[in-house]
Order: sequence, then C-alpha cells, then structure tokens
Amino acid sequence: MRKLLTLLYCLLWQFAYAGTCGQDASTKQAGTSTENISDISYELSFNIAAEQPTSISGNVVIYFILQQRSDVALDFQGQLSGPCLINGKKRKVLMQDGRIVLAMKRMREGINRVEMNFVSQSDVITIGDNRQYVMFKPGQTRKCFPCFDRPTLRARFITHLNAPDGWK
Repeated sequence: MRKLLTLLYCLLWQFAYAGTCGQDASTKQAGTSTENISDISYELSFNIAAEQPTSISGNVVIYFILQQRSDVALDFQGQLSGPCLINGKKRKVLMQDGRIVLAMKRMREGINRVEMNFVSQSDVITIGDNRQYVMFKPGQTRKCFPCFDRPTLRARFITHLNAPDGWK
C-alpha cells in the first residue's frame, strides 16, 4: 500500500501544482494553436506490474474543447497499443516525431473525446527504497502517457492505479 500511495502522491502532486509542462513548438508544426484548445481533462488508468517495471501501460481518455476544427497534436514518446477512439469511432492516427496527430476531419468544434491504450517509454519509472515513482520534469510528461505536454495548457485529472494484489 505504501508503494501505491507514494506513486499516487507523486502523480497527483505533479498534476495539481505543475500542470503539464513542455515545449510549445510542436503545436505550430502540427497545426494546433494552444489558443484553440481549452477545458482539457484526462481520465488516466495506470497498470502497475508486480515486478520492478521500467514502463507503465494504461489507458487515457482525453476531453477537450476546440474553438475551430483543426489538426490536433498530442505529445507522446511511448507506444500505442490497440485502436484509438476519436469521438466514439475507431480511427487510425499518425505518430510522428514524438506526436500523435489527430486529423482535422476527425475533430469537431466543441467537445472532443479521444481514448487510447498506451505503454510508456522504458525509462519513466524510478525505483528505490521500496518505492516506485514517476517524476515529471518540463517536457517529460509525454514519456509517460499521451497528453498536451505544453506549459500554456492546464488540465484536470482523474487517476486510477491498478496495482498488484498484496501491495501495501
């Protein structure tokens, strides 16, 4: 339970006080302006392995509002596993240069919903002293899960941890 609480505390502290961090240049390259995106929320489920993992698998549901239809770039440096659901329909996405590009024709003005399964980059978890934790530095959130990893965009989070039986 101590491992679980430590991991949860680190995740929630980072999100509550630092928001998402990173480079804003990727938005211009993919055609997404940060002024065009608002009201971002994440529902995250992380699957924590019993053995000492180096990566995390999970699921993310991202809600956001677009003022105008446009391509949308999510930052992610891991791997997607399974289909991506965009506004309720299975869609193929383009992964390019550490970004997941969601085509404008799949987006709509107003509320959008994107869901995907992922596996984080292999160096995302730090292990030590009977604890496992994730530390996000500016531009590093994208190593853990698909997100808008930009300093000008803030979000709300709901986080679930699926931990092994017997964890204390």
